[in-house]
Amino acid sequence: MFGRETPLGYIETVAGELFLESSRDLARLSAAYDNLRMLARSPAESMKFVKELSEHGA
Repeated sequence: MFGRETPLGYIETVAGELFLESSRDLARLSAAYDNLRMLARSPAESMKFVKELSEHGA
């Protein structure tokens, strides 16, 4: 019905929304997302961290 879809990136900031279409911008956005996922804690680690903060203060 719609044919081939063009890749699109979306970023929401305090200054507004950005829609990215160029392959260069999409590659940079994808790399940033991959880096964040690599650095993120697992759900179990996150729960442990929040519990520790609540017990010992931030």
